[in-house]
Amino acid sequence: MTLSQAVEFLGATSITSFRRSAKEKNCLLRDGRIVFVDVRKYVQSIVANSLVNEPKSGKTKRTSKGSRRGILMARLARAPELIERKKEAIKEAQLAVKNETVPYLKQRSSARLAELEAGLKKLEANQADDTKALREIEYGPEE
Repeated sequence: MTLSQAVEFLGATSITSFRRSAKEKNCLLRDGRIVFVDVRKYVQSIVANSLVNEPKSGKTKRTSKGSRRGILMARLARAPELIERKKEAIKEAQLAVKNETVPYLKQRSSARLAELEAGLKKLEANQADDTKALREIEYGPEE
């Protein structure tokens, strides 16, 4: 069927929007300058899409916090090691700043030191937040 015939047959309101939709569903065929639409394939794709997107009744969303708890426990288990590594990197950066003689390299080292210190503060804050969140999951919200 040609494009205009398919638009009339299916009752579409706009030829351009129908053409775009048919192109997305790979239903357009060209023969020179004439554009044909595979109507059967178009209708089947619409039906299949509506079946996929149909809401499933009777299903409720889980409210378990088990996976969140596991993630927090894993993060808390790793946090001391990460903090210790960050502290070691800060010590090395402090030595580099102290021993550097070239002003440009000294400035770069001090910038790196500032980044590391900010990262350490962030790690410690994240550890405190995770501890608080884990307590809330295990014992309920604090009053």
